[in-house]
Amino acid sequence: RIAEVLGSESVGAEIVGQLGFGRWGEELSPEDLEEVLRAMVAAGHSATALAILERRIKSKPPERERWHPLAFQLVTNPKLIRSGDMTGYYWKEVANSLVSDHPGEIALAIIREQGDRAAGTWFAEYSEAAQVLRACVKHDPAAVWAALQPQLSSSGDAYRFCIGFPRGVLEGIPAGQVMAWVAEKPDERAAIVA
Repeated sequence: RIAEVLGSESVGAEIVGQLGFGRWGEELSPEDLEEVLRAMVAAGHSATALAILERRIKSKPPERERWHPLAFQLVTNPKLIRSGDMTGYYWKEVANSLVSDHPGEIALAIIREQGDRAAGTWFAEYSEAAQVLRACVKHDPAAVWAALQPQLSSSGDAYRFCIGFPRGVLEGIPAGQVMAWVAEKPDERAAIVA
């Protein structure tokens, strides 16, 4: 019924958001819950879907792989990456559960938001994304470095990108890779890395 209503009517975020409270989602079959969560996402209620999914994954660990595609979709959602408060916490928990499988993709999504000043002011350092990005570096520093290079290589924008960038991320990249990149254009790149 919830999926039907969300698919046919415009329901306010404050109403749908109430579904994020409680443990009702734990009693549904995985198929039924997925139908509801996907209806929420399609109707623009991704934050509520994320909250319910986070609790489901924690309460039923054997289902973790089953929820992998939906969890990945939500973790790479720009609005959810930038979210704060409890939604940010749920995002971090679900993202951390996927980091070992997708460190490069998750890092790329976070780095993309750090560099997107058109979407508004947001700094990864002051969000749950900082911890997740550090976890990505531990799992695959080369993938994180590959995601960082385009942002650091864009002249002019690189300095803005660095404002509010999480400490400890660049330090987790093998120094040889960073120094080889700096050596290509030392006058420009050394200052950016510093």
